[in-house]
Amino acid sequence: MPQRGVRPARGDLLALFRLPPDVYAVMAITVASSFANGAVLPIQSAIRGDLNLSYAALGAIIAAFAIARTVFDLPGGAIADRYAPRPVFYVAGVMAVMGVLLTALAPAFTLLLAGRLINGVGAILGSLAATVYVARRTPPADRGRALGAMTAASLLGGFLSPVMVGALASWIGWRAGIGLVALPALAALLVVKLGVRARAPAPAAAPDDGRTGRRFFYAPQALLLVNIMGVTVSIGTFGMKSTVLPLYGSDALGLAPAMVGLAISLGSALGFPLSIATGALSDRWGRPAVFVPSALLIGTLGLVINLAAAAPAYFAIALGFSFDGSAAAMVRAMVVDRASPARLGAALGTSAFFRDLTMSCIPLAMGALISTWGFWGAGLAIALGAFVAALVCLRLGDTSPRRRTAGASPAAPSTSVAEVNA
Repeated sequence: MPQRGVRPARGDLLALFRLPPDVYAVMAITVASSFANGAVLPIQSAIRGDLNLSYAALGAIIAAFAIARTVFDLPGGAIADRYAPRPVFYVAGVMAVMGVLLTALAPAFTLLLAGRLINGVGAILGSLAATVYVARRTPPADRGRALGAMTAASLLGGFLSPVMVGALASWIGWRAGIGLVALPALAALLVVKLGVRARAPAPAAAPDDGRTGRRFFYAPQALLLVNIMGVTVSIGTFGMKSTVLPLYGSDALGLAPAMVGLAISLGSALGFPLSIATGALSDRWGRPAVFVPSALLIGTLGLVINLAAAAPAYFAIALGFSFDGSAAAMVRAMVVDRASPARLGAALGTSAFFRDLTMSCIPLAMGALISTWGFWGAGLAIALGAFVAALVCLRLGDTSPRRRTAGASPAAPSTSVAEVNA
């Protein structure tokens, strides 16, 4: 009989944010690690002008973060399964500081690229360890809310980073703006010591399903459609946030970096409560009830942004894009729903590998589309990816424990370790 999670009382919205203290600590670490990813978004034009980069080279700088993540997704998942979280978080934090400093001080394209690569490696190690930690600390019935909270933490870093970096860059230059990102990374190292359990929640004793003998790669049939869904929606979410939204604001509308950063930050700020609330909604009404509307909205905004002629419309579109976190949280939740508990890190790492492999190509592709067909061409690609993801989700159906309690078990349900250790 599935364990029931602690659901918020009706009318008690604060209950949505009640989580164990160590989960809050892991969320704080996630906030810090997400700073580096969004830091370059409002200052792309400044970097391009200072270093005399082409749009393709600028796309490579943005893609470097995803490329590094792609290379370390698979081993990162296995590491999250095998090692306690503290050492992994320490390594990730040190790499984040190194990457930020190298990026801020880089005199040329090559070193700037190297800094972003180092940042990407640290980010994926910390991200996978954090997601596995929280997934194993959470009862299945509250999984959507907990993973939504993790996505919200990432969005909070995405909210704080662009506006702070953009403002500082407008004042004293983009290098100082990037250097600011080192401060939360250093603070996260202290949070690891004070707030994270020395021992990770142990995975439930479950045998390998035998479908793959590889230690790193884990993609059974039960996760096929989930991984396809994650890949296609990332075309919309990452294409919009990494390239189209910031470049349209700066190049098409002529907005200052601070204004572009503010628009992106406001969207991320709204995404913080939305990710938690929609995660809880998915626990009650099913994952497609959240994912499908979110994906359809993202695809529509990819097209509608081309009609924005002034800052107010641009800001409205940035706010509408706040549902990207809800879509991302559902992909992670559905992976955890279907993965073997003993291979949870490997399952998340494999899913991230497919997603990041796609994301590493997106800035380059979007840059080429903008150069050839303008922002309409990029918007069409965003819409296509998001709409296909919505169709795949409808084909897959609900994977949440809610479906199992209704008597229809998913192909490979997983049992949270919280049930075992409760």
